[in-house]
Amino acid sequence: MGQRTPHAPRRRQRGFSLVELMIALTIGMVVMGAVFVAYVAATQSTRHSRAIAQMTEDATSALAVLRANLAMAGYSRPVGFDGQRFKLLLPAPYLAGCQGGVFTDMTVAIATLACPTADASKADSVAVAYEANAGNSVMSSGGKPLDCVGNEVQNVAASGGLPAYDLAYSRFYLNGSSLMCRGKVDNPAQPLAENVKDLQIQYGVQTDIKKRVAYYTDAATVTTNGVWDRVGSVRICVVMQSDSDNV
Repeated sequence: MGQRTPHAPRRRQRGFSLVELMIALTIGMVVMGAVFVAYVAATQSTRHSRAIAQMTEDATSALAVLRANLAMAGYSRPVGFDGQRFKLLLPAPYLAGCQGGVFTDMTVAIATLACPTADASKADSVAVAYEANAGNSVMSSGGKPLDCVGNEVQNVAASGGLPAYDLAYSRFYLNGSSLMCRGKVDNPAQPLAENVKDLQIQYGVQTDIKKRVAYYTDAATVTTNGVWDRVGSVRICVVMQSDSDNV
């Protein structure tokens, strides 16, 4: 008989022990957890940034319209001089406001606007009037000035030897979380900006028509003191809120 060839020795096969497997799983879970936390944080940061950007855009839009209108309050062609100031084509008053509330009837002229009882927990409202023309207003395709919501302003007919003119008359107020503007009396109000939480306005009052602003106060005090004709500047504070729970 031939000589038998010896078999090669079997290599010892060795796998993971249970302890090693548990350690590997634990490390993997820690790594996955860290990745998940980083992903959630990045997502929340992106949502937060988007919310901030949206609020900034809304606030910029709201303030731009308010500032443009308030800066024009009382603008009109002079039609005379009374010894102290020019008499304007547009009759006074040119500015009115409510502290913590909305005008009770916005269909009336600015001179007869009335306010509810002042409530500091509510947003303020303001009304502005000025003579509109191509130099201070956006114009329609027909060559007529447009108001804060894009409608043609009211044309006041000539009377008493005075010429006709275009009257821009706007009332700004909050309705829920919408900043609203109502232009010509027979047109409905429309929203200018959303997600507005509060609107607070302070009025700078001059001690007389030739001096600078002496102090700032609220609309109720200006009305009580009867000094709307001495308001020389306006401070506006618009508080924005996010349309989600991120901010």
